[in-house]
Amino acid sequence: MDSGSAGAVAERSPPPPSDAFRHSPSSNSARLFALHWLPVIVWMGVIFLVSNTSGADIDTAQTAFPDWLPRDVRWDWFVHPLEFGTLAVLARRLFAWRDDLSVVAVLSRAAALCLGYAVADEFLHQAFVEGRTASLYDVGLDALGALCGLALAEAWVCLTRARRGLAARAIYD
Repeated sequence: MDSGSAGAVAERSPPPPSDAFRHSPSSNSARLFALHWLPVIVWMGVIFLVSNTSGADIDTAQTAFPDWLPRDVRWDWFVHPLEFGTLAVLARRLFAWRDDLSVVAVLSRAAALCLGYAVADEFLHQAFVEGRTASLYDVGLDALGALCGLALAEAWVCLTRARRGLAARAIYD
């Protein structure tokens, strides 16, 4: 065997095991699901359960907030952004594991997932829960929470990469 053919074989060899999962989604689909999809699905379930709270139970929960806050602001401005900010961070993580996606692609996919779930939860679920109504105002608060979550997550990633001396990912590619 000559040295030229050995070099060609070396170029076609698979990546080391540590990188094989990161670059090949089919290499271990159960692990892919558990690490990336499962947290998103579980958190969507948490949102579904919280959304299933009746209007009377929300009135009871309002007492946990300070009296100086207006009644509608107490629940809406705390719970909606927290739920969907967390979902956005998990969705960003879900899409960011792939190296072939740009930052814009990762963030737009995460935002679309969050907004789609906010609309579905509000109009296909909460509209049928006793004492609750569907509201575009709530979808807006969900979107605000998702955008804040994405901004915080991306800032954290950029700071972490800068501390490690790593180059930033391509923004638009």
